[in-house]
Amino acid sequence: MKTFTTDAYGDVAVPAAARRTEFLPDVALAEFPDYYEVTAGLRGISPDDVTVSFRDQVLTLASDSPTNPTPGLFRYSIGLPADASAEDISCTFGDDEIVVTIARECL
Repeated sequence: MKTFTTDAYGDVAVPAAARRTEFLPDVALAEFPDYYEVTAGLRGISPDDVTVSFRDQVLTLASDSPTNPTPGLFRYSIGLPADASAEDISCTFGDDEIVVTIARECL
């Protein structure tokens, strides 16, 4: 397993535009033989206010709800390798975090 971690001020996988948002979650990316796992801390943000999208090998987590108890405006994008499957993605919310699992395809 390879693990890569970024924080709100790290340079890894954090585009400059994302640093200008009100809230930027701590994010960890783990690579397993059959899947990738992205975990983001979303303390105080309701799962109903989070959108997850995957397009052109870029996973984006976002929220634009001003009703969250903490600043809920954020957008975080991370590029994933070509073997990340857009057809097999799952999300789990719990303990103030979201875990996104993306299956790996055989290329």
